[in-house]
Amino acid sequence: MKPFSLRQLASIPFAVILCAGLAVGSETTEVEWEIPEDTNAIESLTPEQAREIAGRFLGVSITVPFSPVDGNGVFNFALPLNGLTELDAATAEALARYGDPGCIALNGVRTLPEDVGRALAKTPSFALLLNGITKLEPATARSLAEYRGDLHLNGLEDLPTEVAKEIGQYRAGCLSLGGLKTLSPEAAKELAKYRGSWLGLNGLTTLSGEAARELATFKGDDLCLDSVTDLSPEAATALGSFCGSAIELDSVTLLSEQTARSLACFGGVNCRCGGSRNCLPRLPEPSPRAKPGKCV
Repeated sequence: MKPFSLRQLASIPFAVILCAGLAVGSETTEVEWEIPEDTNAIESLTPEQAREIAGRFLGVSITVPFSPVDGNGVFNFALPLNGLTELDAATAEALARYGDPGCIALNGVRTLPEDVGRALAKTPSFALLLNGITKLEPATARSLAEYRGDLHLNGLEDLPTEVAKEIGQYRAGCLSLGGLKTLSPEAAKELAKYRGSWLGLNGLTTLSGEAARELATFKGDDLCLDSVTDLSPEAATALGSFCGSAIELDSVTLLSEQTARSLACFGGVNCRCGGSRNCLPRLPEPSPRAKPGKCV
């Protein structure tokens, strides 16, 4: 093909030349996005990139804190994105495609709008880690309650009753609220309506008798209170009526005889105090709590 002469070039419409130039330029500047080896280094994400990482990333193993005594656990097939500090609904919806048996860690995200929570709740991943969230609005809590995996919200510093009411609608496996330092009886009553298997409140250092009474109505298997250091006879009596299989009180290292006897009414398989599975005395008579049909 012969090159254009200046006269021929001048006869070509300017628009055609411009479009050709743009096409060439787009080909030379287009760069394919590569998923970094350390996904925690990602500080921003478009919906397109989120869709790509959800579809291609194979997952890694991460450590997850469980309790002051048990230390860290390991989650495999995880997608850690702890470098992200914010997330929009479109990106969250794309990330939610990352599926079972993985988990998604977004511990750098500080605020969670309702639409983002609703999008994340659709993921089939077995766990969702949102430990950077320090405050939840009731509407966002309601959207997260639709999630069907293990939910970690260990950054929450306060649990108002209206938020606890929404979280109490959660119906999946494990709920970890390890950042709470206090829990009102009103919030405990709503939280106890949660219908999963494991309720972790490992940030509480004290527990009132009223709050313990409400928590004891929790219908799951395991109630974890591993930072409570002092248990009153009133709280012990209330926890003794818990119908699950285990109560964990690993920071309680000393029990008075009255408190121990009150707690001994617990009829589950395991009541662990100070790391010991045998912290309770045997009662001379079977506890009414242990009779068939007592817990429904």
